[in-house]
Amino acid sequence: MEIYIIRHARVNLDWPKHCDVSTFHAYRRQYDQAPIDDVPPLGHTALPNKIYISSLPRSLATAKGLFGHRDFTVMPEIGEVPIYAKTRYRVRFPTWIWHAFGHFQWLINDKCQVESREQTEARADAVIDRLERQNEDCVLVSHGLFMLVLMRRLKKRGYDVSANHRVTFKNLDMVRISKAPIAEPR
Repeated sequence: MEIYIIRHARVNLDWPKHCDVSTFHAYRRQYDQAPIDDVPPLGHTALPNKIYISSLPRSLATAKGLFGHRDFTVMPEIGEVPIYAKTRYRVRFPTWIWHAFGHFQWLINDKCQVESREQTEARADAVIDRLERQNEDCVLVSHGLFMLVLMRRLKKRGYDVSANHRVTFKNLDMVRISKAPIAEPR
């Protein structure tokens, strides 16, 4: 079984340079509904026909751009990890600090997050279980942080991953994952 994971295309939303926590959350909601940049079609590639997308609009728009108007299967479990930043104080910080703070809270399983790291890992394990039951080559159009968690969980189960361990994924990055060893290019 081979799995190809593709991160969605770049979202067309300009975040403010500085914001308070309520503005940060407002932009997070806008981000989930914002359009994406144009996506060039993949053309004639040997990718599997079974394509799973998350339930967020940017995943569907990315899949349509890459593969045309095919049948896609919505798999909400491969969706974005919801990240929130919480503070009792009304302060303004650079937006990247709010992102980092929210990710840190998720990493340490802080109760203010909608989903803890442990819950994200369990969600990734459930996705892998489903894919293994179906035992067919597939493409997942997913999201950066969830991709990272899913790749780690796949490695723990003995899958080979085509990319070196990374902390982030750029938009439209694709990772090939296989149960059989992957031959690295010379």
